Formats: sequence, C-alpha cells, structure tokens
Amino acid sequence: MYYSEFERQYLMFMVARINFGALSNASVRYPDDPFDRIWESDSSRSANYQLVDVSTGTQKVATTKPVYVSWDEEPPMKVMQTAVVGNNGTLSYTIYLANNNFQRHASAYLYFAEIEDLNPNETRQFGARFPWGPTHLEVPVNVMENAGGKYRLYEPVFFDISLPLLTPLKFRQTNDSSRGPILNAFEIFKYNLINFGSLDSTAMDSLVSIYPQKEWAQEGGDPCKFGNSPTGQSKLLRELDAESTYRFELSEITVATKNFEKVIGKGGFGTVYYGKLSDRTEIAVKVHDIKSKQGIDEFLNEVALLSRIHHRNLVKFLGYSQEEDTNILVYEFMNEGTLTEHLRGPPEKKIVSWLQRMEIAEDTAKGIEYLHKGCSPAIIHRDLKTSNILLDQNMRAKVSDFGLSKLMPDGSHISTMVKGTIGYLDPE
Repeated sequence: MYYSEFERQYLMFMVARINFGALSNASVRYPDDPFDRIWESDSSRSANYQLVDVSTGTQKVATTKPVYVSWDEEPPMKVMQTAVVGNNGTLSYTIYLANNNFQRHASAYLYFAEIEDLNPNETRQFGARFPWGPTHLEVPVNVMENAGGKYRLYEPVFFDISLPLLTPLKFRQTNDSSRGPILNAFEIFKYNLINFGSLDSTAMDSLVSIYPQKEWAQEGGDPCKFGNSPTGQSKLLRELDAESTYRFELSEITVATKNFEKVIGKGGFGTVYYGKLSDRTEIAVKVHDIKSKQGIDEFLNEVALLSRIHHRNLVKFLGYSQEEDTNILVYEFMNEGTLTEHLRGPPEKKIVSWLQRMEIAEDTAKGIEYLHKGCSPAIIHRDLKTSNILLDQNMRAKVSDFGLSKLMPDGSHISTMVKGTIGYLDPE
C-alpha cells in the first residue's frame, strides 16, 4: 500500500487527499475507511491546499451501488461512490499547494470509477493533462476500459514528480466521446528524506576490520550482534542453555508439526508452521530459510532477546532448536493471526469496532513501552508493522518478530532506522 522504490530513501508525507463530488463538507474516515485515512470533501477548506479555477459545467454525481475497490491503495467505497463530471466537455481544477512547492520527490494518485449508467451507444473518454516533469504529460483515459467495467476502480499513479505551487489538473473530452470527464478522488504526497543517523558506527566497524587483533577492537560493542564466527555462536548457545532457555530436539518439532505440514505464515526469516506439543500446547514454529537475507545473526539475536524478556503484550517465546544446520524458533500460537489479516482481509474478518481497534493499539503500545522503558538496556524493535502484531483468541494484541531488534545502552546513540519490510505509515 502506497509503496514505491523511493521509500528506501524517503518517508511519505500526505499533503492533499481530496474526495471529489462529496455530498457534504464532512470528511470520510473510519469506519468507512478501514485504514482511517481522512478524505477531505472538495467543498471544504483545507490548511494544506485550496481548489480554485473550477471549470464551468462541473457537476457532482453519486451512486448507492457498490464499487469494487479491493486493490492497490483501496480507497473507501464511500469516496468512490461520488465524483465530479465535466458536462461541458472539460473538467479542470487548480490546486494551490499552500507552503508546498515540490521540486521532484512527490507522488500523485488519481482515482476513477464509472458510476453513471451510460446508454449502450454512449462512451466516456478524455485526455488528462498534468504538469509533472519538464513538460506537461498527456494521458488518454477510458475509465471503463482501464478498470474492466463499470463500478470498478481505476488508479493511475505517478512517482517522483515535480509539482508547482499552483498545480493545474485538466481533463478534456475526446472528439469520439459522448460524455465529459469524471474524477472521484485525488492524493498528493511529498517525500521527506530519511535521516539515517550518525555514520560513526560505520567508520568504527571499518577500523575494527582493519585492526582486528588490537585490544580495543576486541572489547565488544553492540551486545545484540554476535558475529558470524562458529566459535561465537556456539558460545552463545551454551550460555542460552545455561540460562534454562528450552532447546527443542528437531525430532520433537517434526512430530509436533506433523512433518511441517501446515503453513501459517511467511516472513523475512522464513516459513512459520502450526504445531501441537505432546501436552496439547499449540505452537508456532518459525523455520529459518537459508536463502533469507536475515541470517544466523538475526536468529541468535532473537533467541538472546526473547529468552530475557517477558510481558503479556509480547509474543511468548517457548524455545529454539539448532540442529543439522536447521535454525528454528518456537512461540506460543496466536489463534487470530496477524493484525494485517483483520485490516485487509475478507469482510467477515475485518475489525469494525472502534473500541476493539483502540484496545489493539493500546496493547501494542504497552508492549513497545516495555521494550523501551522496562528493559535495561532499552530495546528498539525497528520492524514494527501490522504483520508483526498478532492477536489471541480474545483479540488482544502482542508484538512479535524481534529478529531485527537492537539493544540501546543508556546515554549512547543508536540508529533507529527502519529495518526489514519497508511499508507505508500514514503521517496522520
């Protein structure tokens, strides 16, 4: 959702999110938008932008019929059920981007759906003229053809574009079209460069690699990074065994999972399987994929962290297995799966209660607060996302996946740059 290659260097900052053809001045948000984005009415005034120079003949249209929106950015159906049309053959606006002048590093999302019942001999085709890039971009649009039918979403997206302070949007009916242009919604995002923090650690790592035998180079460092030397790994695992961290036999895991029969998830570390121990305890078994970018360091990191921390809003770590070059982490099984499944899954799984969403947010916050304030030194998760928030049978949330976490010694600097899967976080 809202993902692009530029997010490896930039964070997305929402500047404008406009619901065209809105039936009132009220914004559309949760529960109409399950992601609680705020879609501002084109009739209301915004602090971030103003709509000016509206073309004559612009008319609002609406429908009560369902509109298929379940792909790409998934705009809410209520937004896509309204639109503006240019009855004089032209639909144009100028968007005044107050205090925002984009010299590249912006993105624009346009949302179209045919929500009028056209007669068999009627068509709606129009040219769209945009001011991005060094010259204006002309794009032909046939909403029904592009969307695959009526009442379906068509969403063209433009990345890494420049937008002037006064940004014109112009749509003009083609000569072979019997209906004027249509527009349902529009979004503009600005890219803010990510601050990757101090480069001191990179410089020190370089020095250590040049002078590995020096006494100062062997004093340690980040206690969560155990290196790749087999000696270091073996020593760590012996220490974990001494601390009563349960070490499963591979055969025990194989029996519990019925030879790794049921897959319940996949991630950067590997595949997660369902299992049941001899005492009927349900477990989630995470098996390391040798092709994964998250390697033995992350495995040892997660074992070391989880064996030392305990909180009701963190997924309970039951033990590990390292045998025959197979690295396995064992957790309690969370019956209701990930938060992602309940936000973006089928209607019967989606969480519609605002109170329930607030409870999940509170549970997550308590788990993160424990890592930040209840642990000494503090622990920074660095890969917090909805797929790493799991729900139990009572829909209470627990934070999972500590493979990319880092300890933060008191008073020192640490990079908190996001690791793992880079995704979208709405700045609202």
